[in-house]
Amino acid sequence: MDTTGVVRRRWTAPALVMVAVAWVAALVIIQQVGYLLRVDRINNGQPLSDEGMRATYHRAQLFAVVLVAGPGLAWAIALAGGRRLLAYVTGGLLLLSIPVALLIQREADQRWNPPPPPPPGTCVEYSGGANSCPGG
Repeated sequence: MDTTGVVRRRWTAPALVMVAVAWVAALVIIQQVGYLLRVDRINNGQPLSDEGMRATYHRAQLFAVVLVAGPGLAWAIALAGGRRLLAYVTGGLLLLSIPVALLIQREADQRWNPPPPPPPGTCVEYSGGANSCPGG
């Protein structure tokens, strides 16, 4: 126990350092993999296929989850370890990361989540086409 009467556990500092390093590394790796895949597609002159769009969508989802999970885990460790100041700092970071993750998720939904294909036998009108389906 220290002079403030709070029990500080010795494992919290190394645990917080490991979480911080793993969090930053995970965010960088996820971002770099996505960037390299997009650059490869752009250099080959190919648009993203449905599989590529889904992969990018899932990468964006993973990025958003990791963005919130890191500060959330650090906040829990700081609380469990009796580190009040770090709990406030990581809690604030958690509160800041949640809206950012929601914005990333919204952007991913709008940009990379392709609509499901129409069921077979459904008439799909293309631009410039007539308002009626062939065959009736």
